[in-house]
Amino acid sequence: METEQEYLQREQEGLKRRYEDMGKRMQVIFFTIIINIALTVVMTIYAVIAGVVAGVMKSTNLTGVYIGIGVFSVLVIVATIIFGINLLKMGYYDDALKTAAILYFINQGISIVQSFLSDAGFLTAILKIAAAIVSLFYFTNFCSGMENLSYIADSNVSYNWEKIRKFYVTLVIVMVCSVIGCIIPIIGILAALVLIVAAIAMIVVYIWQIVLIYQTMRAMQNYRPRD
Repeated sequence: METEQEYLQREQEGLKRRYEDMGKRMQVIFFTIIINIALTVVMTIYAVIAGVVAGVMKSTNLTGVYIGIGVFSVLVIVATIIFGINLLKMGYYDDALKTAAILYFINQGISIVQSFLSDAGFLTAILKIAAAIVSLFYFTNFCSGMENLSYIADSNVSYNWEKIRKFYVTLVIVMVCSVIGCIIPIIGILAALVLIVAAIAMIVVYIWQIVLIYQTMRAMQNYRPRD
């Protein structure tokens, strides 16, 4: 017959193994984000420099440039897929993360469809709206899942996930109201200024998210069962 102490010890050991696995998943998620950002920045710089050099040399053969951009694009796609797969596996521990993973892949699918369409047109506008809505629910579900899973490992990190989720939703509301306000002559300029500030704040949110992902990863990796 298992005693209460043996039962609690078994539960704690199971929780430790669970956090070890989640810590590994979070490490992959964190580094794929960093790699994705680095690849995107390098690809952009490469494209600009290659374009300037081709213009100066008056070269019309841009095959090498396209191949280089293609290689970077493939690497970005690979990093994106790895991120999504690990997020989906994290969904095994929390339904909100499973939902976030599904929404993430849907958003990537929308982006692929958009890349084959012109910037103008009714369908493009619908897809952009759909992508914005999917991104909103992706981010909130991602934060909710991280909040739930990090609570035992580090309650402060969990609380910060709650704060960033609420702040993000508030920013989205402010941005939507500002966009509507921009078409009203009386408050148009003020609304535009608020929109710019909100857009800058959104960049801060994404940086904050990366920091929280790292903190969550460390909290999960360093988790130890209570005596």
